[in-house]
Amino acid sequence: MPLDIIAVYGMTLLVLVPLVRARDSVLLWTGVLSLIPATLLLAWQSVQAQAGPVTMARFMEPTFGAHVVASIPTWPVETAMSTIMVVPGMLLGIWAARRRILDEPERHAPLLARVTVIFLLVSVLGRLPAALLAAGAWTNTSVGVGWTVAIAHDLTGYAGGIGLAAAVGLVAIRARGGRVTTALAALGQRSMTFYLFQSVVWVTLFYPFTLGLSDDMSFTATFGLAIGVWLLSILLAEGMRVAGYRGPAEVLLRSLSYRSRPVRETR
Repeated sequence: MPLDIIAVYGMTLLVLVPLVRARDSVLLWTGVLSLIPATLLLAWQSVQAQAGPVTMARFMEPTFGAHVVASIPTWPVETAMSTIMVVPGMLLGIWAARRRILDEPERHAPLLARVTVIFLLVSVLGRLPAALLAAGAWTNTSVGVGWTVAIAHDLTGYAGGIGLAAAVGLVAIRARGGRVTTALAALGQRSMTFYLFQSVVWVTLFYPFTLGLSDDMSFTATFGLAIGVWLLSILLAEGMRVAGYRGPAEVLLRSLSYRSRPVRETR
C-alpha cells in the first residue's frame, strides 16, 4: 500500500504522548475537536474521488528505485495529513484502554452491545448516499451536495470503526480459549510483522518491477489471494507462538522503545 501506515501511527503516538495522562474530559474534548479537521481532510479526499476515478497508476513506476524516488515529494504531506485523520480514533482508544473495555469485555458487555448496534446503524445510514454514488445508482452534479455526502460518509466512518471494535469485543466474550481465537490473537500480537509481510507479498506480486500481475488478475482472484495471504499469516503467527518467537518487528520496536533497560524475549 502506498500510504506509510507505520510512519503515520508512529508520528501520531509521539504527538499524543502528552495526552496519555490527561484527564478524561481533556481527552474526550480533544478527540471531539480533532474530528473537525480529520473529517474535512477525509471529505476533501472523497470529493476528489467523486470527481474522477482513483487508481494506483501513479505508484506503478517501472523500477524500484524510481518507485521510491517518486514517493519522496508527497511522503511528508501525506504522512502529516494521515496523522491528523487517525488522532480521533487514537484518543478514544486511550480512553477505552483506561477502562479496559476491550481487555475485559465481559464486564462491559451491555455497553459493547449498545455501541455495536447504534454506531454500526449510524455508519450504514451515513455512508449509504456515497455508496449509491459509487454504484452509479445516483448521480450528483452539485458541489454542496457532494461535500455533504463526503462529510457524512467520513464522519460516520469513525462511528463504524468504533462499532466494529465493539462487535469484536462481543465476539471475544464467547470465543475465548479456542484454537482459532488463540491463533488470531497470535497474529494480533505480531500485527506489525505481518503488516510488513503482506506488504512484501503485494509488492512481489503486483508492481511492474516484480511480477507485475496487477492487470492480469480478476476481482475474484484478487479477493481469493487476499484471503489466502490472511490465512497464511494466521498459520505463520500461530507457528511462531508455539515455537516461542515474537514478531521480529515487535522485538525491534520494543528494543528501540526501551533502550535504557534490557528487553527480555523468549527467543
